[in-house]
Amino acid sequence: MYGDILRIDLSSEMVTREPIPRDIARKFIGGEGINDWLLWEHFLKVDPKIDPLSPDNVLIIGLGPLGGTSFGQGSKTKFTFKGPAYNMFADSVAGGVFGSMMRWAGYDHLVITGRARRPVYLYINNDQVELRDAGRIWGRGAKEANNAIKAEVGDNEVETACIGPAGENLVTFASITNSGWRSAGRCGGGAVMGSKNLKAIAFKGTKGIRATDPQTFFNQSVDMIERMQALPIMETWKKEGTLQAVDIYDTVGSNPYKNSQGIVNPPELHDKITASVYTSLLKIRPIACSPGCSTACSAFHRVEGHETPLAHKYRGVGDKPEYLTVASFGSMCNIPDYAAISHFYAITSDYAVDFLEIGNICAFLMELWERGIVTARDMQEWTGEPITMEWGNVDAVDKVMESIVFQRNRLGEIFRGGAFQGGSRLEEIKGVPVLKYCVYGKGGSVINEELRPFGTWMTNMAVSSRGCDHLKAVTLVDKMGRTDISEALLGRPDAGHRFVPDLKGGLSAITEHITCTYNCLGVCILVALFDPINLPPGTHTAAYTAVTGMPITPEEIYLVGKRTANMEKAFNSRLGYARQDDLLCDRWMNEPLADPGPTPAGIKASDYLDHTLTEYYMWQGWDPATSLQKRETLEDLDLKDVADVLAREGFLVG
Repeated sequence: MYGDILRIDLSSEMVTREPIPRDIARKFIGGEGINDWLLWEHFLKVDPKIDPLSPDNVLIIGLGPLGGTSFGQGSKTKFTFKGPAYNMFADSVAGGVFGSMMRWAGYDHLVITGRARRPVYLYINNDQVELRDAGRIWGRGAKEANNAIKAEVGDNEVETACIGPAGENLVTFASITNSGWRSAGRCGGGAVMGSKNLKAIAFKGTKGIRATDPQTFFNQSVDMIERMQALPIMETWKKEGTLQAVDIYDTVGSNPYKNSQGIVNPPELHDKITASVYTSLLKIRPIACSPGCSTACSAFHRVEGHETPLAHKYRGVGDKPEYLTVASFGSMCNIPDYAAISHFYAITSDYAVDFLEIGNICAFLMELWERGIVTARDMQEWTGEPITMEWGNVDAVDKVMESIVFQRNRLGEIFRGGAFQGGSRLEEIKGVPVLKYCVYGKGGSVINEELRPFGTWMTNMAVSSRGCDHLKAVTLVDKMGRTDISEALLGRPDAGHRFVPDLKGGLSAITEHITCTYNCLGVCILVALFDPINLPPGTHTAAYTAVTGMPITPEEIYLVGKRTANMEKAFNSRLGYARQDDLLCDRWMNEPLADPGPTPAGIKASDYLDHTLTEYYMWQGWDPATSLQKRETLEDLDLKDVADVLAREGFLVG
């Protein structure tokens, strides 16, 4: 069954509760889909061109109907808003127990508007909703704030979503930390909370989730767990999780060595940051990051001080860093030390700031230092300290991070808006072109992987609704040469042939719809999307019906993902984004791979991107010349009302 929508206006302190309209549940399922509908509804009343840090922005939190249950694929909570990081549609996803606790309290979606007069946090205990003073915890890190709230309410089972000093200081890529350790890292949701004087949201729920057909749901959960355990990748996934990508990407050429100047980690780095090093030196035990997960790819670890050359600086217990943490600091910054990388993962979670942007900024500065563009005099002038930005300098990473998070100095102010905005500022300051060394995609967003050899991924980085990002359309088809998946999804094997452009745009569109479907359902996308043949979205239909009592077919569930992707496109169209904005950085577009490694020499994205973008728009049913949506496409998706708005504002074809 569905929970309610809880609306809280921080300005008026008004609280309202309403059921999810049945027709909206049918069209969007939940999670990302209903969040997008709520965002669209809000910005029909508010000018979508508002400053994302104004009180007129909205923060929407949702967890789909299979989240918070025993289904076996975990629980992933969506945070949706207009993004201060890249000034477009924005959302971010996190594990942890926070979203499940929200559902157990009886709410599937939380909508927060306005701005509190003073720092506050929300405390919601089932039907009890309170706005509490946060003056005592303002200025604290997310983990300390989480613990302080638990102590104040006298209940260790309360789950929180907290911001840290980055959000308080309106760093545009500030994140939100769930349950003290799982981050909704992308697009600046923490800055939205900070702009609203909202330090945290705390939930306690004891109602559980009532299934319409409990026996069928139980049977479907058992079936899903058995399907997942049978996947060939599962044993490695349980042991290493996303860290296995370090080895895989060195094999296929997708690690961003030294700010993507190379695509393979050299042996002296590879041998220090491979997954086996983490599991043998630091890992204590596996842990599931959220309720209902049957894979437990996360872990706890202990650094005693002897495991790596820098371990003595970072003693203590922590959480397993994911691949992109290793890529951001290990590969991008050339730091061959798991204790240091784990420290950066922990501190960015506590500061509540996107480690992708931090790692990218540091690697960018390190390359500029290497090229003599940023000098010792610059760093002294910008920070007041003698900071040197050599590759691998962990102290410099800490100093840069502190400068930005706490807005202590001019360096922090320069990079308050992220790597791309900081690069633009540096061009003005230095009077020389530096953005050609900055690695970014749509909207100035960053993703710290090398992607020039992989047409589907490069297309994703140019079109993603929230800016350059992998989790809006994740796939390994072209990276792993999976012609069988290409055949199953597109009717032809072409997308699985590596280093050729054919069907890469089509694959990008299809995987975007599939990814949106999982995010609507509220489950983790990673394991399932490794093998969409054995775990297509259609395998969720019976479980969805057993929980909600609403029948759905595999075809309908796929259309929910397509409909959701079109809602996000429509939001960005209202902001004026079109084909001319589906861009990639100069390094990816025009700089041939200097060290091709396992890929053909000389690949660059400009060789194929125009072709794959056109193909992507055509598979979406959009106008290939402008990328604007067509009326017939939207009406076929039962989005006539969206088409009417776009037509009225001049952003519709046909």
